[in-house]
Amino acid sequence: MSTTRSVRFFAFICAALLWSAFAFADGDKPAKNQESSQAASEPAVESNKPAEVSSIGFVGKALITVASLAALGLVLLVVTPDGKKTVVKNCRIVSRTFWVEIGFGGLFRFFVNSVILGLSTAILKYSASGKFDLQVFLVATLTLTLSNLTLNLLEASPQGKKLLSPGAGQVWRSDRKAETGAILKRITVLARSKKSPSPTEVRTLLSDILGVIVKHVRDHRGCSKVGVDVFANILIDDEKESLIVVARNPDALTPQYRREVPQTYKKVDLFCSRVLSSNKTLTLSELVEAYPEGPKNKPYRSILAIPIISSDDSETYGVLSIDCTFPYFFDSFSPGKIENDMQISLLPYTQLIVLTLELLVGNPRWRMVKVLLSDDVTSESTGSQS
Repeated sequence: MSTTRSVRFFAFICAALLWSAFAFADGDKPAKNQESSQAASEPAVESNKPAEVSSIGFVGKALITVASLAALGLVLLVVTPDGKKTVVKNCRIVSRTFWVEIGFGGLFRFFVNSVILGLSTAILKYSASGKFDLQVFLVATLTLTLSNLTLNLLEASPQGKKLLSPGAGQVWRSDRKAETGAILKRITVLARSKKSPSPTEVRTLLSDILGVIVKHVRDHRGCSKVGVDVFANILIDDEKESLIVVARNPDALTPQYRREVPQTYKKVDLFCSRVLSSNKTLTLSELVEAYPEGPKNKPYRSILAIPIISSDDSETYGVLSIDCTFPYFFDSFSPGKIENDMQISLLPYTQLIVLTLELLVGNPRWRMVKVLLSDDVTSESTGSQS
């Protein structure tokens, strides 16, 4: 069925639902008026007629109208490519914000549970009045759906827990403080040593900094969910046509992922190259959509890229790339807000990376690349690394 025919078909269905709702609600009014006039002139007689279904009333009509219009709007969005992308993106953002899975299965379970409880309420009303009140059924179903949804969000999401507990969303706060203090101590010891640190020591130090960054990002985004992995990488510009990964967080080096270090990529193939040209923090919502021609075996789907700028702001050494297995992980309903928040939030760690590179490796950048990719440091002291 073509897009136009699909839209017309669903529009017809929604219109039919609306017409049926108003006809059912208002169609029996003359008969009721006639029955009431006859009842006034005749004595009361016990009747064995079956119970009637009551009118849904104004609230019921409003609910059906809103539901039908919402269904029509959703259909119009889903059947168009741009609209479908918008729906998927917003669902992903809501899911990431509350860390509650959103899908047809979950919505169907919510609907079935609410309908069962709403039907029970309407049956209780029927047993008391002898009439099945459709308005009670609709209102009860809607109220229970919203109540169940709110309860689920509060119980399942770190954002909801944060409202109930000030400590939520700070799962790794103590670990981050302790690890950052240990890293600063190691930098101080290596800088004061007469012997230059080996490339392995520098790479290990950078990897540990990236491990702290991953914990910070997960805390910042409220992500303590199992099955959602975050990675951090340092890519140095070789001043030619490539970006070289010189360090990754420890989890990225485990047998599960085995992401290689060092790894060289052409700038034209990388999203991070845009950060070098613009010198701005950028995000990528869905890797497959942005680069459909790229490899499909990447362990991540969304990216946050932050430029690593020298202490005197004279040049950009490379990019801090943070990626996640969850799409739209770095998106929000306010464009540009996450980029700004994350750049400011991660500023102490990006400066810690710059401090490590400048103090323990040294400039110019070609030397930085050579040292980080080599096995031994040829210079005799850090004082000569300028």
